[in-house]
Amino acid sequence: MPSYHELDEMLPQPPEQIFQKPVISLGHLPQTATNVGGNNYLMNSAIIQEWLVKKHQCSVVYIAFDTEIPLTRYQVLAIAGGLEGSRFPFIWIIRNPLGDQTLDLPDGFVERTIEYGLVCKQWVPHADILSHPSVGRFLTNGNWNLCIEALDFGIPLILAPNSTAEVPNTQVLQEYRFECEVKRDPFLLVFFSEHVYQVLKLVMVDQRGEEVRQRVIAMKGVFTNLQYQYLMNFLYRLNEIKKQKVLRKFHECAMCKD
Repeated sequence: MPSYHELDEMLPQPPEQIFQKPVISLGHLPQTATNVGGNNYLMNSAIIQEWLVKKHQCSVVYIAFDTEIPLTRYQVLAIAGGLEGSRFPFIWIIRNPLGDQTLDLPDGFVERTIEYGLVCKQWVPHADILSHPSVGRFLTNGNWNLCIEALDFGIPLILAPNSTAEVPNTQVLQEYRFECEVKRDPFLLVFFSEHVYQVLKLVMVDQRGEEVRQRVIAMKGVFTNLQYQYLMNFLYRLNEIKKQKVLRKFHECAMCKD
C-alpha cells in the first residue's frame, strides 16, 4: 500500500490489524499527469501553473480536503475568514462530489481575494500543486494518503480534522512534529476564522512554523531512501511468492506421477 511503515506502526490500528494480512509498504508512488478530468483538467492545470509561477517560493498555502467527508458550512466560513484575514497567497480546492450547496463560499469572497487567492471547484492536478516550489504549506483535514503525499514533497501540514476518524492520524503527525493543528473552541469543539488566522500566521511567519518546515524538509531525504528500500523489498517478496508457486506446482506434478 502507498504509505510508510515507520509512520503506520504508530497508528492505533496499523494496516496489518485492519486487513488481518501482511502489508507491504511502498512509500509514496509517484503520480503522473493524466487527463482524468478531460479538457477541464488540462485547463485547470494550465491556469494553476501560470498562477503559481508568479508567486514567491514557499509563499502559497494550498487547501484541499478529502471529499469523502465534506466540509460543513461553518468550516467553509471559518477557512474563508482566516484566509481573508491573513492575506497569505492561497490555492483553495473546494469540491463536493454530491453537489452540496453548503460548500458555497461567502458572498464576494473570490472577488475580495482575487489579488492573492485562487479558488477552484473542479478537478485539479494535486501532485503538480504540491510539487511546485511556490507552495509552502498544505491545509487539509488529516486524510492519511493526502498527508503522506504532502510530506513526500517536503510540504509541512496544517491539519483541521473534521471527523473523529482523522484524529489518530493527526496525533501521529504531531508526534513527529510534521504539522500544526488548527485550534478549536474548548467548549463548542469547532474552529472559527480566528483559529485559522492564528495557525496561518504561526506557520508562515513565526519561528515554530519554520522549525516544522525544516524538519519536514530534512525528512524528505529519509522518505526518498525508504522508497528505494520499500521497492527492493517488494520485488524480493514478489520473487519469493513466484518461487513458492513454482515449488508448489512441482510437488503437485510429482505427486500426480506417483
